[in-house]
Amino acid sequence: MVTAGRAVGDIAREVVAVTGRPGQHSATSPRSLRPGIGVRPPVPRRFSGLPYPFELRRRVALMSIDDVALRPVAEDDLTVLEGFLVDPETAAPFQWFGWWDTGRWRRQWAEDGLLGGDGGHLMVVRGAQRLGFVAWRKVRPTRTTSYWSMGIGLLVEARGQGVGTEAQRQLVRYLFAHTTAVRIEADTEAENSAEQRALEKAGFTREGVMRSVVFRDGQWRDGVRYGILRGDLA
Repeated sequence: MVTAGRAVGDIAREVVAVTGRPGQHSATSPRSLRPGIGVRPPVPRRFSGLPYPFELRRRVALMSIDDVALRPVAEDDLTVLEGFLVDPETAAPFQWFGWWDTGRWRRQWAEDGLLGGDGGHLMVVRGAQRLGFVAWRKVRPTRTTSYWSMGIGLLVEARGQGVGTEAQRQLVRYLFAHTTAVRIEADTEAENSAEQRALEKAGFTREGVMRSVVFRDGQWRDGVRYGILRGDLA
């Protein structure tokens, strides 16, 4: 699995092209993760500026299917991510929970590039166009057990095009390919029918309703849990 402290060259090789498929989206949320057309994206010469624990010199490897791809977060991507923390219109309708600690992703990026042992973030792109991000975190229900909870946040202009379904398919493939987890889960609000359809198209199974699990916009709201197992991809 991707861990902090490894060279970005290793990470780039691990974020390889993932082919095959298991199987909107501003809003699959693992609780706290309530987190270019045509041409291939330009290859940045290197990540620059602030202290960065890795050095990416020539290329950022993409794992892509069709024209939607996932890649590691670069420094100039942070403004896109931070839009979900500071702009209610970007986070609406299911991701806005008020302002709090709007610099947390930037601090985490400076520490591990948003690719840590207990979770991470990847950008969702189409060519040179940045569409949003996917994220995952480790859940440990017992001392001997862990699995992933994943989420997605898409910019308004990227919704309703099948991007969320494809990005989540790719993230599932990536996590099962590069970690030993046997289970991945995703939660979304009961009213978010678009994300529920996306998860089902990505191969997830609806597992149940969680009553009054999310407080947003002055109300407690029900959530729906989805899960996918390693064996479901066979």
